[in-house]
Amino acid sequence: MFHRKSEKIVSSRTSTLNGKNFSYKLIQSPNARTVRLKVGMHSGLEIIVPRRFHLDHVEEIFAEHEQWIIKQIGKLENRKKLREQRQLQDGSMLTVLGFHCKIKIIENPRKKPSVKKVQKLLFTEENAIVDGMELHVSCDGTIRQAKEALEDYLRTVAEKYFLKRTTDLAEQMGVTFNNITIRGQKTRWGSCTREKNLNFNWRLILLPLEVAESVIIHELAHTIHMNHSKSFYGLVERFCPDYRKLQKHLHNPQFLV
Repeated sequence: MFHRKSEKIVSSRTSTLNGKNFSYKLIQSPNARTVRLKVGMHSGLEIIVPRRFHLDHVEEIFAEHEQWIIKQIGKLENRKKLREQRQLQDGSMLTVLGFHCKIKIIENPRKKPSVKKVQKLLFTEENAIVDGMELHVSCDGTIRQAKEALEDYLRTVAEKYFLKRTTDLAEQMGVTFNNITIRGQKTRWGSCTREKNLNFNWRLILLPLEVAESVIIHELAHTIHMNHSKSFYGLVERFCPDYRKLQKHLHNPQFLV
């Protein structure tokens, strides 16, 4: 096949290292001056070589960089496994307000998507005891719609939780607030306006309860101190002594929904 000198030539290949087969892409680039190796989550292993590179020398690259390639491919496989574990699927486990819930996706395309909380009962000779919680997600069977249905359900749970718990904590702290709004920001957990309106991220209910409460206390403290002064943190830590330690849970948590 004829290729213009300005074009990249990309070919998919396989090789063996340490007794294990793997795939890689060989990219002959007109801009490459030396041999480079890259590993990406989606692209996998890529070997970039100059256009004039003699392909008979590819095996020499593997021999020279064998340990690095084995290490990077191992890391990539581990990242992919973790990513799969973090993806919602039938049987996934989700913690909601401290309760461990098993997700059961029920395909029912004719009905409006919905979520039902079901308590699993364990029957003994004398009585029945609660043996876990399930969230039955009725949808068209796709992960996309299952996520949408779960989010709608969890937002409703969050609204009830934050209204009740914020009211209780405000009374304990001797402060007042006006309205509560539930949001789904990607990078913000809560906020407080000068009008004492509070906003909370619904995904807080997927974290340990004490973490969600620390955010409530933080925002309620802003109804008195609209800053992050020493007095502000003094008020926060009076009602949440482990505040600074709990904040670590808010750094890049991974959610299924």
